[in-house]
Amino acid sequence: MTPPARRRVTALACLAVLAFAAAPARAADPSPCAAATAHPSFGAVQVCPLWMPSRGYVPVHALDGGAAREVGRLVRAGSANWFVCQTSAPGGRTVRNRDSGHPAYTNVWWARTLSDTGAWGWVSEVYFAGGANDERDAGLRGCSASEAGATGTAAPAPAAPAPTQPVAPAPVPPQPAKPPGLVVGGNVDCRPAMTGQRAYVRYRLHRQEFVASTRMVNGRPDDRMVADERAWIGSVSVRISTCRTRWGWRILDDAHAEVQSDGIDREAVPRGARPARGWGVALSGADNGRLGVTFPVCGRVATKWTALKRLLSLPLPGKYGVGLGLWYASTFLPDEKLHCREFAGVAIKLGVNRHGRLTARADDVFPVIRNFSKNQYERFEIIAHLTLSKDSRRND
Repeated sequence: MTPPARRRVTALACLAVLAFAAAPARAADPSPCAAATAHPSFGAVQVCPLWMPSRGYVPVHALDGGAAREVGRLVRAGSANWFVCQTSAPGGRTVRNRDSGHPAYTNVWWARTLSDTGAWGWVSEVYFAGGANDERDAGLRGCSASEAGATGTAAPAPAAPAPTQPVAPAPVPPQPAKPPGLVVGGNVDCRPAMTGQRAYVRYRLHRQEFVASTRMVNGRPDDRMVADERAWIGSVSVRISTCRTRWGWRILDDAHAEVQSDGIDREAVPRGARPARGWGVALSGADNGRLGVTFPVCGRVATKWTALKRLLSLPLPGKYGVGLGLWYASTFLPDEKLHCREFAGVAIKLGVNRHGRLTARADDVFPVIRNFSKNQYERFEIIAHLTLSKDSRRND
């Protein structure tokens, strides 16, 4: 949902989305940002037309240390989004961005905005309608030095409030004891427990291979798909018990997790057939009912992916019992000739409803593009399939 602070441009927005849904960059800028208007919270802003990439949203990044990190999204294209200013040196650095689905488009200019998911950040002007590679928008105001230095997700500093007469603070009433987190141990008074509850998550890899094309069809690159593969790569199973405390139902810290990898063995050596071969599932940690899940990719042939000499995870396949209150990660050291990389990390979020039944939510890995030649690229995504025991409840 869009935060209240973001001003939506209505009227002909639907027509504008169609007009700019996939407009490629051009040698001139026929679609500059509109004149500045006053935003009630953020001062002068300008509406800028965007085109929609194949991923279905425009990413918003933090640029800490000169590296782009996605922190939010703009879910509509066309003239539906406002921006504060633009710069080619956020944080004093030049950061080049290239759209993974359209590698021919690139730009070093960035525009500051508030994402539809509530975080401030920078949008690459590769997604601005019109203009050529590395060309700034012809209408958007340039950032001041302080604005260009805002590389993270913090909102602009608000105006200083008018001085007020100091008022004596009201007396603070006695506060109840602080309630514990979701996971509790034996030091908390627990009434009868519900045992044997289980969350089981299987992860399925979807790999597609494309040959990029410079030909445009209906405003989009006419890329040709040459491979479309799916395979299970592993699973995570969690068994818990819940009990009632004076703050409500909680998870006992004697929970156990079991991890299974289909594409690598216990020593992380690839096994099985493509596309699952070399792919695995591991646990990276737990914090108050939130399990970290990572997907190592291993092989004995060097690739463009960086080899990890130290992969913190639980033992890859097999059963592993561990208390969620005291979680230990083992250290896995691959062979010198073995190349492994952590492909992505997601979470499994556990909870308890008012009846003491386990709830859970498992995250997917959004599509990731990897170029492996000048005109060929792969698209990966990992889908989580969650199953709960009959005494548990799904939390979607």
